[in-house]
Amino acid sequence: MQYTYNQLLELLKELNDVFKAKNKYVTLNIYGGFVMCAYALRYATEDIDAVFMQSEEEVEDAIKLVSKRRKIEGNWLNSAVKDVVFQDMIKEDLTLINLGLTNMMINFPRIDQLLAMKLYSARMSKDLNDAVMLAKKIGITNEMQLDIILKQYFILNKIRERNKSHGNIIGRFRRAVIEKLKELYERGC
Repeated sequence: MQYTYNQLLELLKELNDVFKAKNKYVTLNIYGGFVMCAYALRYATEDIDAVFMQSEEEVEDAIKLVSKRRKIEGNWLNSAVKDVVFQDMIKEDLTLINLGLTNMMINFPRIDQLLAMKLYSARMSKDLNDAVMLAKKIGITNEMQLDIILKQYFILNKIRERNKSHGNIIGRFRRAVIEKLKELYERGC
C-alpha cells in the first residue's frame, strides 16, 4: 500500500497520542520515502523507515495498537533501515523536525546524507529516482560531486568492498544518476 505524506502524518499523530496517554516520550530518526515526501520530492511511499531511539518493543507495541485501530498492516512504521547501511556510516547529520507532536521527537537526515544513503544502497529499481531528485535539489552536475557526498558519510573501505563484491554497483548507480540528471536538465526540468 502507498501512503501520502499527510496519511502517514495522521498515523504519527495517532501514535503520538498513544505515547501521550502512557506519559512516554520517544525519539525517531526517520529516513527514506517519508523524508522524500516531506521535502516534496515524492508523492507517496510504502512506509516510514526509522530508527527507534527507545525500546523497540515499546514503540512496536504502540505501532501495533495504531495499526489495529486503523485496520492496516503493522509495517507502516518500521526499523528495518537500521540494518541496511548504518554499520558502514562515518557520521549522521540529523535535523529536528517540528511535526507538532508533543511526545515524539522526529529527526530527519540532511538532504546530502539521504542522497549518500541512496548512493550507498544503490538499488536501481528502488532508489534511482529518489537519488536523481535529491541530487537535482542540491545542484549536483557530475559524478565527482556524488562521490564527495558519499565519502562524507561512508567509510571509504566499505564503499570499495561493496563496489568490488557487487560488480561496481555504486559506480554504475552513480553514472545512472548523472545520466538521468542530464536528461532532466536537457528537458528544462
